[in-house]
Amino acid sequence: MLEQLANLLVPFKKYYISRAAVCQPRACANTDEYPFCWLVTPNTVIHEIQEPVPSFPFYFHLNPFSMLDIFADTRHLLSK
Repeated sequence: MLEQLANLLVPFKKYYISRAAVCQPRACANTDEYPFCWLVTPNTVIHEIQEPVPSFPFYFHLNPFSMLDIFADTRHLLSK
């Protein structure tokens, strides 16, 4: 089953996961952060959540690094 999921789950993507078994981690896992883990079974359903592609404005106002000290520690906004 791991081979089937190897290319399905990609970092920084969001997924809808249902029918996974939630259990306590085994003692050999050495995880102090999370009190639970989830176990993928043949009944587990995983679907990627499609998110809209972020759009950027057509115009960017860029400031050179040499001018950034003017804005440091002030309330002046770089963008308008």
